[in-house]
Amino acid sequence: MTTAFNLICGPLGSGKTTLIRHLLSQKPEHEHWLLVVNEFGAVGIDGAILQSQNHTRVAQIPGGCICCTAKGEVEATLKKQIAKHKPDRILLEPTGLGEPDNLVDLIRFADFKDRIDIQAVVTVLDSAHTEIADIERMTIYQSLLNMADVMVLNKTDLAEPARIDALQNLCQACFPPKEVVVETTQGRLPLEAIRRAHFTSPGFSFAQGETEPFSPGLVKTHFHAPTAADLPPVQNLPGLVERQGKHQGDTVAIGWVFEPDVAFDWQALRTLFEQLATNGQVKRAKGVFGVGASSRMLFQLAQGEVTRELIAYRKDSRLELLLTNADAGLVTQLERSLQAAITAS
Repeated sequence: MTTAFNLICGPLGSGKTTLIRHLLSQKPEHEHWLLVVNEFGAVGIDGAILQSQNHTRVAQIPGGCICCTAKGEVEATLKKQIAKHKPDRILLEPTGLGEPDNLVDLIRFADFKDRIDIQAVVTVLDSAHTEIADIERMTIYQSLLNMADVMVLNKTDLAEPARIDALQNLCQACFPPKEVVVETTQGRLPLEAIRRAHFTSPGFSFAQGETEPFSPGLVKTHFHAPTAADLPPVQNLPGLVERQGKHQGDTVAIGWVFEPDVAFDWQALRTLFEQLATNGQVKRAKGVFGVGASSRMLFQLAQGEVTRELIAYRKDSRLELLLTNADAGLVTQLERSLQAAITAS
């Protein structure tokens, strides 16, 4: 028995987690899937969001980059899960900084022969905010495009038609050719799109050196080794289990985890996220919070837009921020707002 394997790649905020949730909602009842999540953040939010989706097993590899510093961990995780649970399909979501070529090489050349069938590599782009100039300038973007079998131009409801056309033209010009280019909102990708062979399978071959380099003057934007972030003293937050922070490249990730019985006022949380949306230091924010005896609510901030929805996750409450720097005043004020949200509940 071989296990189907898909990479779901894309920059931070492109909509990978939403797309995966949509794929999981389409999982055939008789199939057993494994989701492997490698998060940039300090405490891990995506694994919590996806943990209870359609009876899918989730393995988290927090911190580090699975295409380099955590290669051994992902290989060991896959071997253990395949031997123990024999999943029909594995979805691997690397951090937005992950390089899909290295990950595919890991699967191809590790001891997975006759056990893993590499199927479609999916790259998700935020079509409303992705700049063609950035793709032409940054090698990580070009790796995401060139390795993809399926390109997903997400958030098209927020994008200008000219930008969508430009991205379509770029996708059509890629080599190897894209199997599928999908324009969508909310990550709505049909399951059949990922059930196709990756171009590195024996059925696809091409001569090296056949194409010209994509662009001169490339900027390498992959940073591997995270360092601890210098944070101010933690405020008195009832039920706080841990606070972690790390600095990697030009981003600081800070995460808070609370005990499962801590309750938050969801309206205070909404106000907090709306305030974060106006702060230029905040790149991204995600949080899963207990908002009652048994309810959990997922809050997300991306590209200045705040969304919230009920979620089935029950293990704890947690918040993750990606910032341009670990501004002590911002962190302290945020923790005071969290404290008020708890005491107001």
